[in-house]
Amino acid sequence: MKKINLFFLFVSLVAMVSCEKNEDVIAISNIDYAAFQADFNQGVDAAIATPMEVKLYTSTMSGSDRTINLIVDTDLTTLDASAYTAPASVTIPANSNEGTFIVNIDGPNVGSGGAIVFDFSSDNNIAFTGDALTINVFPVCFANTPNLTLTLDITFDGWPEEIYWVIDDGTSTVAESAPGVYGAYAGLTGGISQDFCLPDGSYTFTIYDGFGDGAGAYSLTFNDGTIVHSSDGAYGGGEAIPFSIGN
Repeated sequence: MKKINLFFLFVSLVAMVSCEKNEDVIAISNIDYAAFQADFNQGVDAAIATPMEVKLYTSTMSGSDRTINLIVDTDLTTLDASAYTAPASVTIPANSNEGTFIVNIDGPNVGSGGAIVFDFSSDNNIAFTGDALTINVFPVCFANTPNLTLTLDITFDGWPEEIYWVIDDGTSTVAESAPGVYGAYAGLTGGISQDFCLPDGSYTFTIYDGFGDGAGAYSLTFNDGTIVHSSDGAYGGGEAIPFSIGN
């Protein structure tokens, strides 16, 4: 099974149509390939499970059902594995060139979001396949009352690699700059702005500076304009800020 650029294939087909060798046109149009729909972004309710429909297409049709095997590229996927379940294959119905599979997203585990990258398995009986599919999943506050989204803004100082932050609900971590380590912002300049859609409840935002002298200024705000906390960055080795949503 080989990867093929579908745009190149299309251009080639158009070019061949303008030629006199009709047998070449037939040969190209009979190439068996499969391709995902285009990459897309998907907002999901942060409080509930959400089914997400994904489509896949083939260039040819068959008189019987066809199964195409899929994989999740774990090297490129950044969404937490606990936040989604995905099938290992998709069925193309007989006499059709379109198949649909469902990816189930577990909203409470989405955190601040991430990407799922699907690709074709190497054990498919298909001559050619298209590029991998990237789905960028992000939380949307549909279910929260009063529907508040938390925004973290950080302005970097000269040593952004010294910053580490975490949001926890008293039981577990719900978001963090990097999994338990400093260096998430190494080499970056300016700052970041990141939104979080959290279920109603009580939380603590904790920020640390690896050198112990404070880092860039930051603020936590709700989307209704309420300021949870703001700091000029003079927090030494770190500080913890409790806050609540919907309480």
